[in-house]
Amino acid sequence: MQQYIYFLLLVLLVSFPAIDLLRQGVVPDVPTLPTFFQSFITLSDTVSVVLQIVSLLVLPVLACAFRYALSAQQLIHRNNLLPCFLFVMFFAYLHTTNFLFWDLVYVVLVLWAVVKLFSSMDSPKVIEYIISASLLLSLASFLSYTVFFLFPMVWLSFMAFQQYSYKYVIASLIGFFLPYYFLLSYLFLSDQLAVFDIWAYFVGMQWFVLPKVFDIYAIASTVGVFALGLWALQYMIAVLPKQVILWRRKMQLLMGIFLLSLYPFLFVQDPLAKNLTPIMIVVFASYTIGAKKLHWLLDALVSVLLLGMLVHKYVIYYA
Repeated sequence: MQQYIYFLLLVLLVSFPAIDLLRQGVVPDVPTLPTFFQSFITLSDTVSVVLQIVSLLVLPVLACAFRYALSAQQLIHRNNLLPCFLFVMFFAYLHTTNFLFWDLVYVVLVLWAVVKLFSSMDSPKVIEYIISASLLLSLASFLSYTVFFLFPMVWLSFMAFQQYSYKYVIASLIGFFLPYYFLLSYLFLSDQLAVFDIWAYFVGMQWFVLPKVFDIYAIASTVGVFALGLWALQYMIAVLPKQVILWRRKMQLLMGIFLLSLYPFLFVQDPLAKNLTPIMIVVFASYTIGAKKLHWLLDALVSVLLLGMLVHKYVIYYA
């Protein structure tokens, strides 16, 4: 019970800048809609504020659902609440004042696709799960084109789960491009293909962008996050051969997804591209910290990291 109280306190701390901006009547000053949908829809300031409030309410729920999914997949111990803390803190590190509704939707779609891939292992409904995962990634790609970098996770699952068949590759491609077929059909029939052409040109111009130079606080936070992730990864790689095959295959897929997410995290300007890499680090760190024996030292190190990111958030807010 005490852990849940601390968790709620953390949620309030990281949410305060966004709540305070809403109290002052400040409308979120970030793009409310993904680039593609801006050609079709214009949201009012009221809707933007409502989506911000919904995001604040959904974030802790999503963190708990994420922790439950890890536990259900037997990737962490069921009593390990650390994923909730790290999920909220890392998300706050990426979003200093505003929590974007579309970021949460993007995270849900991608993580749901990963769960579908996990479910495909040793299942008689492999093709059904592969198509479902590909469809979810396709829907996420409408929010952020960086999903094109992540789509190979479906093929990585074939290798990790030793499911080799050309039918699975075809099923994944059908699932991913089916929404685009319906979209292009609609745009063609409504004589709006120019919208897709503009979006495709924008995506083509964004494949490689040199990383932005951040302030010293952001650099320190990023270095701390990656240091924690690399430390956890080296431990997991060391213990990987000793684990049961089910756990080993799932972790191999997550490690592959982590590698796929690094390029968009480092070189793509789209803010949604930054979400997946820290989430993978949350998985690795949660398992490693739970498995290590020096809990007091690890708790101290993680607390320092979380405190540093919290300070970074408030320094930017009050600057």
